[in-house]
Amino acid sequence: MSMVVNYDDDWIGMLKTIIKEDPSILPDVKESIRRVIGMKQKLKLYKEPYSGMDFIKQVGSQESIDMAIQIARDSIVLLRNNDHTLPLKKNAKIFLSGNAIENAGRMSGGWSLVWQGQDGNDFFPNRITILDAMKKYAKKLSYTVGLNITDQYDEEEVSKAQRMAKAADVCVVALGERPGTEKPFDIDDLALPLNQTRYLDVMKLACKKVVLVLVQARPRVFADSSDIGAIVNTMLVGPFGGQAIVEILMGMYNPNGRQAFSYTMRDGLSMIPYNAPVDTLCGYSPCVAEYPFGHGLSYSTFVYSNLRISAQDISCKGVLNVAVDITNKGPMDGKEAVLLFIQQKVRTYVPEIKNLREFQKIFLRVGESTTVHFELREDAWTYWSPEIEEDFRTVCEPSEFFVAMKYDTLCKFKGVESNEMCASFNVTSE
Repeated sequence: MSMVVNYDDDWIGMLKTIIKEDPSILPDVKESIRRVIGMKQKLKLYKEPYSGMDFIKQVGSQESIDMAIQIARDSIVLLRNNDHTLPLKKNAKIFLSGNAIENAGRMSGGWSLVWQGQDGNDFFPNRITILDAMKKYAKKLSYTVGLNITDQYDEEEVSKAQRMAKAADVCVVALGERPGTEKPFDIDDLALPLNQTRYLDVMKLACKKVVLVLVQARPRVFADSSDIGAIVNTMLVGPFGGQAIVEILMGMYNPNGRQAFSYTMRDGLSMIPYNAPVDTLCGYSPCVAEYPFGHGLSYSTFVYSNLRISAQDISCKGVLNVAVDITNKGPMDGKEAVLLFIQQKVRTYVPEIKNLREFQKIFLRVGESTTVHFELREDAWTYWSPEIEEDFRTVCEPSEFFVAMKYDTLCKFKGVESNEMCASFNVTSE
């Protein structure tokens, strides 16, 4: 089975040559073929080789566009919002610039219609770019890309952007990398390209307030962000994502996305796990991510209270019910991602700091409260045995555990005192 884009069957001849040179590998090849054929049979690909034909009519439909925009709204993460920089005031003079303001390809990334994606807008006739949406909603808007068509630092273009920036109340700078994927997309430095960081530095000096919008397929880093009022991490929001981005910038939609990875602004620390300590990369002090796993700001304040559990002692096969009350203190209606982590105090193999086990996303109007319920079962407190010869079995070890609500809660870990968002329980062998 070929997994190469733009189907390439050269491998067939190569495989024949290898088998001719070394016939002993033929049984392994046949076994691999059996597995592929078996999976195709399970998927009924021989009877229906082009499954999903009924869905083709939905491609590009208004329903699919609306769904794509909604998914983008709920995935965008507000990383920083100093001094209530966002949402933007409706009558503010907004200067929009950056290489991602009018580029649906950069919002879509690799494997969008073609393998490496397509830079620009040619493949996306029905796109909604950041500029498209901002033109609809900003009353006082000026804009320019600021970088030339190949992302090069152009003194004339930058000087033009400087003049426009100085006349604005706030500058929205949308930066992003060209689309790509897999080996051709590899880089050896996560720092934003030098031309983009130079441009960002110019904007920080020229603007009264700066909002940075990151359009990216991976966590690009930049050394100094202290002068940036707000940072929005959009990742890849798709060709209609400009609508979602601008709705959040303008306060038409309350951001509720959470970081799916720990985001650090130091190159070389992109893979800090949220559930295990790392110190060897940070001078033997714990590495700290500026925006940890689960982080994400809102325009509203959601208050958690009254965490309770159904039992103090349960068996490995038992069920633990968890409930917590949440209130939206305002000032906007919005969604909240409710994250439930489990911590284990001790076990045979060193336990993780914490593990995300459940989450729900709820909607609350201003002043509204609700109770969120979770039902935890065996997989919440078991772990996979690291012994290969044990066939990757799950293990339940009697121990003290903690339910921890919210991404930044640690329960009695390394001397940190417990708080009201921690609930202790014991798992027993019976």
